Amino acid sequence: MNNTYKNIKYFIFDFGNVLYEVQHNNMIYGLAKLSGNNLIQTANRKELMSDVIYDKFEKGEISRIDFLNYLKNKFEIKASNDEIIEVWDTCLIGLYDFSYNAILEFKKFGKVALLSNTDEIHHEYFSRQCVDFFKLFDKLYFSHLIHKRKPDLDIYEYVLENSGFLAEETLFIDDLEANIDAARKVGMNTYWINKDFSILDLLYFF
Repeated sequence: MNNTYKNIKYFIFDFGNVLYEVQHNNMIYGLAKLSGNNLIQTANRKELMSDVIYDKFEKGEISRIDFLNYLKNKFEIKASNDEIIEVWDTCLIGLYDFSYNAILEFKKFGKVALLSNTDEIHHEYFSRQCVDFFKLFDKLYFSHLIHKRKPDLDIYEYVLENSGFLAEETLFIDDLEANIDAARKVGMNTYWINKDFSILDLLYFF
């Protein structure tokens, strides 16, 4: 093991665009086709996914029906709930081909947990694909089930307490810098996945 992470005994992985490919533009373009409102056609991922109502949906504070009705009203969508859900899930591409074996490798060096901001519609979809994959993890945390969301500090504190992981012995892996910065504030070690680095690069340190 490289000395950089010699004290690491626990790994907490983000899901989307770390272990599982997500293409939000697919969803945005699909909603635009359903919509009579030009607003969504110019929306980008940050604007849509940073919406206050979507934050509440990801924290399980509103129902899927309330969220779908919100989308219909905001973007003047006349489609059925099933049609909107089908489009909503088009951003979910699938596990990266390296993810399963990579997690098996990380398990040789410590316990592994998954921490994902997600909503109940997306969770329902990708859970069907990832039954065997999710069995690899010691702990699974999804924002809509624990009613907390990254990068709020309370979600990191909750995961550490619930899992029994010690912050100074934990490596948190995520693709969003704000989430990385928050994890550092509670004392975790971090590894930022971006266009230059994947979890395969991280394995070289172990």
